[in-house]
This record gives sequence, C-alpha cells and structure tokens, in this order.
Amino acid sequence: MRQTRKRRIVFSRAACLLWLFSLGPVLGAEEAILTAYKRNFTRAGISGKIDILQDAGNDPAARRFIGDFYEFVLQFALRDAELLREDQDFTALVILASRGMGVSRYHKSLDALWRVFLAFDHSAVRVEVLKTMGVLRDKRAIPPLQQYLADQNLLSRMLYERGGAPADDAPPLDYPAVSACIAALRALRDGASFPVLFEALTAGYPESITQEAEHALNALEGDFKPFLFDKMRHGHPEEKLAALRQGNRKSRLEDMDRGELAEQALKTGLHTRPEHPDDERNLAALRYLAVMILQELQWTRAAYPVIDHFYRVQKDYQKKAAPRDRLLEAIACLGIMGNSESAQVLAIQLGLLNAQMEERGNYDGELILGAVKALGQIGDKLAYDPLYYISFLPYPDSIQIAAQEALAQLKW
Repeated sequence: MRQTRKRRIVFSRAACLLWLFSLGPVLGAEEAILTAYKRNFTRAGISGKIDILQDAGNDPAARRFIGDFYEFVLQFALRDAELLREDQDFTALVILASRGMGVSRYHKSLDALWRVFLAFDHSAVRVEVLKTMGVLRDKRAIPPLQQYLADQNLLSRMLYERGGAPADDAPPLDYPAVSACIAALRALRDGASFPVLFEALTAGYPESITQEAEHALNALEGDFKPFLFDKMRHGHPEEKLAALRQGNRKSRLEDMDRGELAEQALKTGLHTRPEHPDDERNLAALRYLAVMILQELQWTRAAYPVIDHFYRVQKDYQKKAAPRDRLLEAIACLGIMGNSESAQVLAIQLGLLNAQMEERGNYDGELILGAVKALGQIGDKLAYDPLYYISFLPYPDSIQIAAQEALAQLKW
C-alpha cells in the first residue's frame, strides 16, 4: 500500500514538472504549476486526489500561490457534496483543502469555505473551516460566524430549559464547532461580536465553552459600557450578573463606570422580583458581587441601597439562608459609606450583639469586631453608647482594644 501511495506522489510531482516545462513558454510558471495540479486532480480517483492535495501542500515552490488550487478542490467538493459527504476519504479531502486555505492565507476562498460549512454537517469539516476563518481574519467572515453562534446559543438555551432533552426536530449541538466559532470570533476581535459572545455566557453551555466565550470577550476591542448598562436594566437575572462580571474588569470600564454599574446592580438585585429559583440565586449573587465592588472602590454614593442590602442579608442570616461571611461583607461596606444613617444601622446592630452577650453570655467575635471597626471608620458620635458599653461586658482583650480604638476615632 505504502509503495503504491509513494508511486502516486512521485507520479503527481513528475506530471506537474512535465506540465511546467511544456506550458512554461506560454503560461507563467505559477499558472503552469496550478494547471498541472488541477489537471492531475481531476483525473485521479478519490485516494489519488488526497495524495495530490497533500503533495501540493508540501510543495515549497507552490506554497505562495497554491491557494487557488485549494479553492478549486473545494468547488469540486461542493459539486459532489450531496452524493459523497458521508464518504470518509471525501471528508478527509475537504478537511485538507480547508486547512490549506488557512496555511496559504488565500482570502478569495471565503465564500467557498462558508458554502462548504453549510453543505457539510460533519463536525471535523466544520471545525476546520472555522479554524481557517480565524486564521484568515477576514472581516467578511464576521456576520456568518455571528449568526451561526447566535443560532447555537438559542439551541443551547432551549436544551438547558428542557433539562438537556432536545426537541424532536432540533439539530444536535456541535460543541467542537461552537468552540471553534468562538475562537474564530476571538481572533477577529471585532467589537460587533460582543452581544453574541455575551449571550454564550448564559446559554447553558458546558463550563469549558463558557470560559472560551469569556476569553473571547476579553479580546474584543470597543466601548461596551452602553451594552452592559442596558443588560443591567433589561436583561434577565443571569445576564445582569454576567454584565456586572464583565463590567468589573478593569480593562473593560473605568473605575467611575464600574462604580455606577455596581450601584445599579445592587439596586437591581434588591428590587427585581425573581420568577424562578435560579433567578433568586443569581440576584443574590449580583448583590454580593456589587457590594464587594463598591467596597473596593469606596463608592459612597450607594449608601442607601447598601443599608437595604444589609437588612436583607441580616434577615437571611437569621434564617440561615446566607453565610456569616456575607453579613460581614455587608457590615464592612456600611463602614465604607461613611454617613450617619450607616452609623445608626451599625450602632443598633452592635447594641443587639452587646445585649446578647449580656443576657446569654455568648457572642460572635467576628461580627462584633466587624461592627466596631466599621463604626470607627465612619467616626460618627452616634456610635458612642454601644462602643463605650463594651467596656462593661466580659469581652476578650481583642474586642476591648478595638472598641477603645474606635471610640478614639469618633468626631465630636
């Protein structure tokens, strides 16, 4: 078999050289080589066609201009696609030609490449076509790539909502092709792809594809602030959370815009009514992330929604629906707000903790220290009574010292 294959390759090279010498005086050298390859390809059987195609790819003399031959092969494949698309050798032929387009950077082939993509539902063929489109980085490829990903996003979301059960008339999801499409859009880096890649974050894909969409979004160029704020206002809870995560990237928005988006996210998380258990989880995650961003930015403009958030978390904590860390975060964020209303809320909280210590003899040291430090940070004299009362209770030295330091920070 190997000897037969070797003879075919030798024959192909010899035939090309003969044609080059015979046609050289009439045609240019490049055109003569291309003509020879096309002629031999047309005459060969399917396995011989593969040999010729591989031989063309390995021909250093033809590498600069061989793209025209690859397009010739794809046009041949399109003519016989209906009859031979299930043939293994025919599929290999199409994959080799598609890959060769990318290697040769032959941009004229874009239309033929996409027609091959539509004509073949074979995953390996589609992946190779999409890879080539990413390599070519031709802007004309952006609209069809976006449309394909949009269709797959819709199909994936339908599957997700059905619990993974496809509809009877729905085509199967081709995850390798989806992944290759995302990679191609990432390579093209066009800001117009932001919406469709953003949709992929919440379309119910496996985590690996969601991460690929995230990386692709990070590679895009453009101003996405209006889009993110629009999603925060009008998107479903999962989209709101994804918008906040995207907006929190320092390379995506300036700190001022990050603060505005986080403030809007906190208000949205507080006032949006969940329609599904997943919505409730996403809205809670939206609030928690927003509070962490506001604290990081020391964004004092959000004092009143931060107070509302504290009461929500306090209630959830009492019902064991929120962990203590979330309550500690809410307390710390109140300390950042720096206004009298936040000080009053914290003073009441510390008073309740002191009463618990006095009546039952037990206390949560982390919560008390959190409230004490936040009150010291604000420095409002409203905190005097609960801070001073700590000295009358059998708290450990760490709390006593923290209370004295907080008292020293109060402004009179």
